Amino acid sequence: MEVEVRHDGATRRMGWTTFEDEVRAGRVPPEAEVRCTPITGDRFVRADGLASWRGLEGSPEAAIRRALEARRPPWLTLTLCAALGLAWIPTVRPGGDAGLVARFGSLLPSVLDLGQAWRLLTATLVHTSPLHLAGNLLVVLWAGTWLERAWGRRDLALLLLASALASGAVSALAWPDRTSVGASGVAFGILGAAVTFGWRHAAAVPRRPRYPFGTFALVLLAVALASGLGSPEVNLWGHLAGLAAGGALGLLLGPGPARRAVRLWILASATGVLALPAACGPRLAPMRVQTLDGLACRAPATWPPARPEPGAWVAEHPAGLGSVRLGTGPTGGEAGVEAAADALVASAPAGASIRVREAAWVD
Repeated sequence: MEVEVRHDGATRRMGWTTFEDEVRAGRVPPEAEVRCTPITGDRFVRADGLASWRGLEGSPEAAIRRALEARRPPWLTLTLCAALGLAWIPTVRPGGDAGLVARFGSLLPSVLDLGQAWRLLTATLVHTSPLHLAGNLLVVLWAGTWLERAWGRRDLALLLLASALASGAVSALAWPDRTSVGASGVAFGILGAAVTFGWRHAAAVPRRPRYPFGTFALVLLAVALASGLGSPEVNLWGHLAGLAAGGALGLLLGPGPARRAVRLWILASATGVLALPAACGPRLAPMRVQTLDGLACRAPATWPPARPEPGAWVAEHPAGLGSVRLGTGPTGGEAGVEAAADALVASAPAGASIRVREAAWVD
């Protein structure tokens, strides 16, 4: 079925499928005149007078193509990149700032023992080396720019939130004794969303931005994942979690009838992830029993033993935020018992004395 489109003094002839693609691309304006013999007969009519034109012009594909071709400034992506760069400034000195990494690292004891759920988000801003920061910045700026143009700032913000929380939560559970920092989970989330979104709306993506929305981005993902397989310092679990979250949202977010419902679902899930450790705190942390010379105590299972001393057992919070010590030095646990008894008697009312000593749990 042939269609004639007349606009600005020029007439174009095309098949119906091409006409549909042109309408979705926004290249058939409402004031253009269209003639299709089975529909309009021998006369030209305004494009916006055709029900088929109105349906195609209002489709998600048309909205995506118009947004990509408009090339609006990606303010959210630029803001995120600026925040990552500013967070790096305090670490620019020989050896970096280990304290900064520890204070904002995403750790299971930090999140569960202390209820500091905010670490799942702040860990995204902290990087351990210039190469670490530069790699994440390049991916976020490249793929995030086009994804923000296709989706808009609100949907991209939800993707950043979901991929950061997914990466942080899985890292805390799968890497309980390690510090997990950096925007790699978010970068993998953006790439995963771009790939699945590009496959889902392939016809709506113009030629120029096809690289972040197609096979090239998939190859980049595979190379990035493979490069981390042989390194014990790379948090593969966090990468996979961010990728899974982004890939799923790439199929759900963007223009479409379910947009509002998906947004509400993401916000509800994010609230639950943040609220659970904040509300439950230490009750979520696994505990284990440690004994030394007849003394026993319970300590968080993820606090590794640190600075072993003769006659003493010491465990520290991985971020240095607390410690558990059993024993009082080279003389062993019995000296600790005697010292505690002496201190108790000294502070007790006159005439008080210790009558019985029994083993007890000390939390």
